[in-house]
Amino acid sequence: MFNSSDPIDREVDFLPTKTPYDPRWMLAGRTHPENPDIWQSGFFDKGSWMEIMAAWAQTVVCGRARLDKLGYFVYSIVVEK
Repeated sequence: MFNSSDPIDREVDFLPTKTPYDPRWMLAGRTHPENPDIWQSGFFDKGSWMEIMAAWAQTVVCGRARLDKLGYFVYSIVVEK
Protein backbone atom coordinates (compact mmCIF):
# COMPACT_ATOMS: atom_id res chain seq x y z
CA MET A 1 0.00 0.00 0.00
CA PHE A 2 1.18 3.53 -0.77
CA ASN A 3 1.94 5.49 2.39
CA SER A 4 1.78 9.23 1.87
CA SER A 5 3.43 11.82 4.06
CA ASP A 6 0.91 14.42 2.81
CA PRO A 7 -1.67 15.36 5.44
CA ILE A 8 -5.29 15.16 4.32
CA ASP A 9 -5.94 18.82 5.13
CA ARG A 10 -2.91 20.23 3.30
CA GLU A 11 -3.13 23.19 0.94
CA VAL A 12 -2.60 22.75 -2.81
CA ASP A 13 0.34 25.06 -3.52
CA PHE A 14 0.25 25.08 -7.31
CA LEU A 15 -2.38 27.48 -8.63
CA PRO A 16 -3.30 27.42 -12.32
CA THR A 17 -2.93 30.62 -14.28
CA LYS A 18 -4.65 32.06 -17.33
CA THR A 19 -1.46 31.44 -19.29
CA PRO A 20 -0.81 27.91 -20.62
CA TYR A 21 0.66 25.48 -18.10
CA ASP A 22 1.36 21.78 -17.85
CA PRO A 23 -1.65 20.07 -16.19
CA ARG A 24 0.71 17.59 -14.53
CA TRP A 25 1.77 20.44 -12.23
CA MET A 26 -1.78 20.79 -10.92
CA LEU A 27 -2.22 17.04 -10.54
CA ALA A 28 1.17 15.92 -9.20
CA GLY A 29 2.91 19.11 -8.06
CA ARG A 30 6.28 20.46 -9.14
CA THR A 31 9.52 21.98 -7.97
CA HIS A 32 9.15 25.74 -7.65
CA PRO A 33 10.54 27.32 -10.87
CA GLU A 34 12.47 30.03 -8.99
CA ASN A 35 13.63 28.00 -5.98
CA PRO A 36 14.41 24.29 -6.53
CA ASP A 37 14.39 23.68 -2.76
CA ILE A 38 10.64 24.39 -2.57
CA TRP A 39 7.98 21.84 -3.59
CA GLN A 40 4.64 23.17 -4.85
CA SER A 41 2.14 20.45 -4.02
CA GLY A 42 -0.50 19.41 -6.51
CA PHE A 43 -3.95 18.00 -5.95
CA PHE A 44 -2.86 14.40 -5.37
CA ASP A 45 -0.44 12.91 -2.84
CA LYS A 46 3.22 13.59 -3.59
CA GLY A 47 4.84 10.74 -5.50
CA SER A 48 1.60 8.92 -6.30
CA TRP A 49 1.03 10.21 -9.87
CA MET A 50 1.64 7.62 -12.58
CA GLU A 51 0.97 8.78 -16.13
CA ILE A 52 -0.22 6.28 -18.71
CA MET A 53 -0.30 6.50 -22.51
CA ALA A 54 2.01 9.56 -22.48
CA ALA A 55 3.43 8.89 -25.95
CA TRP A 56 0.05 8.07 -27.43
CA ALA A 57 -2.25 10.75 -26.02
CA GLN A 58 -0.69 14.09 -26.98
CA THR A 59 -3.67 16.35 -26.24
CA VAL A 60 -4.71 14.83 -22.91
CA VAL A 61 -2.96 13.68 -19.76
CA CYS A 62 -4.16 10.34 -18.36
CA GLY A 63 -2.97 8.69 -15.21
CA ARG A 64 -3.54 7.23 -11.79
CA ALA A 65 -2.92 8.92 -8.47
CA ARG A 66 -3.83 8.70 -4.81
CA LEU A 67 -5.55 11.12 -2.49
CA ASP A 68 -5.40 10.10 1.15
CA LYS A 69 -4.65 6.48 0.12
CA LEU A 70 -7.65 6.27 -2.24
CA GLY A 71 -6.86 5.54 -5.88
CA TYR A 72 -8.22 7.67 -8.72
CA PHE A 73 -8.02 7.64 -12.51
CA VAL A 74 -7.62 11.14 -13.94
CA TYR A 75 -7.59 12.74 -17.33
CA SER A 76 -7.06 16.38 -18.19
CA ILE A 77 -6.80 18.42 -21.34
CA VAL A 78 -3.31 19.68 -22.18
CA VAL A 79 -3.46 23.48 -22.07
CA GLU A 80 0.23 24.24 -22.55
CA LYS A 81 0.27 24.04 -26.36
